[in-house]
Amino acid sequence: MPDNDEVLEVLGKVLPLASIAGSSFIIINTLCFKALRKSNSSRLVMFFSVCCFVHSLIVFFSTLPDLSIALTYEAVCFIQAILLQYFFIAYLLWTSCVSVSLIVVSYFKKNDIRRVERYYHFVCWCVPVIFCVLARTHFGLDKVWCWIKTPDDLFVLVVIIAPTIVIILFNLIAFFLVLLRVQKRYSTNLEDTSLIYLMNRQELAKKLVPRLSLYPLILCLCTVTGVYIQIRRYTDPYYEPSFLAQLFYQISLAQGFFNAIVYLFSSKLKHEYRRVILECSTYRNSQSLNLQFVE
Repeated sequence: MPDNDEVLEVLGKVLPLASIAGSSFIIINTLCFKALRKSNSSRLVMFFSVCCFVHSLIVFFSTLPDLSIALTYEAVCFIQAILLQYFFIAYLLWTSCVSVSLIVVSYFKKNDIRRVERYYHFVCWCVPVIFCVLARTHFGLDKVWCWIKTPDDLFVLVVIIAPTIVIILFNLIAFFLVLLRVQKRYSTNLEDTSLIYLMNRQELAKKLVPRLSLYPLILCLCTVTGVYIQIRRYTDPYYEPSFLAQLFYQISLAQGFFNAIVYLFSSKLKHEYRRVILECSTYRNSQSLNLQFVE
């Protein structure tokens, strides 16, 4: 049987690939189908999938033997570290935008999501730059990984770990608030004046809101192990994660794959695939009739 190190090594290569494939699936489908491109929720999912794709791509390439050697060079290692930090923060922020949008449509009579999307872009693409600039002197090689070379520094706790914890808590609170709103709406006869229920699409809303809430939940579940390890390393610079902690961390590298599983349950995605299949079937039947007519 393979030992623990071999299992972790295989997972470290396979799971980022699964995340890349899942994120690519979301991005390609959103770009290919006009109905998904016009959907506010689908675009938000696509934007954080772009961040997840790039992050997973960097993680995967860093596991390749030749590139692992290249990462020992300070400049290459610094570039990897800053890209990992940038797209990790951007992914956190875009997922939080999903939570904000869900709260807005679940609790308020507003439909300004498309209007505020420009502000989402400003925050999600510019704020990570600030974090990277502040943490630039802390990027480098930490044992075999290029990211934070001083995990026991107070600055790392304040600038990197603390904001991540805040975003995780916010997404968890948003998840339960939205589910509570949905459950309350369907367990009582009280009139609901929130936007998503004023659109006469209650059954769709009942499925849509909980499904979208799963994306922030996936973020929280996939991030908590990494945060735990970083906190332990801050309190104890010589801390070595257990096999179980490393296993959960490796599984978290497949979050793009988990996002794609949730994305598969999108009613709009199913509708578009049914439409494509129907059009292909109609085209084939018409071609067969034409051939028969010619014969």
